[in-house]
Amino acid sequence: AEDRELLEQMNSAAASIFAAKGEHGGRALAEPQAVRDRSSDLVLSLLRADRKDTDPDGAPLETWHETETHEGCMLFGYVDVSRAPGTIHIAPHSPRHSFDFSTVNTSHLIDHLSFGLELTADERAALPPEVRRHLMSLDGQRFITTQPHETQEHHVNIVPTSFRRADSQFRTETFQFTATSHARTKDTLPSLLISYDVSPIQVQISLTHTPLIELLVSLCAIIGGAFTIFGVLDGILFNSGKALGKKLA
Repeated sequence: AEDRELLEQMNSAAASIFAAKGEHGGRALAEPQAVRDRSSDLVLSLLRADRKDTDPDGAPLETWHETETHEGCMLFGYVDVSRAPGTIHIAPHSPRHSFDFSTVNTSHLIDHLSFGLELTADERAALPPEVRRHLMSLDGQRFITTQPHETQEHHVNIVPTSFRRADSQFRTETFQFTATSHARTKDTLPSLLISYDVSPIQVQISLTHTPLIELLVSLCAIIGGAFTIFGVLDGILFNSGKALGKKLA
């Protein structure tokens, strides 16, 4: 009964993922749905059958090749973290399965990774380009595992950022970050590590518009200061030359 409940939960999650891909990925839902139904029947048959290599009708079970019918785990959600440095550790653990460490593949594609509350499209568009570029530094990047026992690591440096537009009194609070990624091999269970460090210093950005009258005043002050300096230099040179001429005479 416990296995059946777990299977139903897995089917429900898979149905939502396949439905999303059928709607947004441009691919028909029939084939993923058929794969999911076939895999569910296969697992149910294994739970009910006395023999592990045949189904209830005595026919050989069809081998389900993971690489041909499935693109791997899909992780999404939110994690509450403190401002202290820490690490998000993702590894394949299961009390129901055992893993061959040398065949665990941690290749992955990061569709989206950000910190702080998700900004709306308007709030993100209002940010300066250099800030927007560092809000999603790892989005769309693919990391491929090429060796056995290879662990993928991402080191993220996070900078709290506050932004205020010239026509608004409200500030947009967000987090910029930069990331350094690398892979290492060790004779342990391969995993995915995301270590983060939040800067204690906040960057505050404010956009202001200078009125035309202030620009004219500043320009006049610069021109007046230049004339004053040239006048002083001219007086010094004139008096020095006049004194030198008297001494020579």
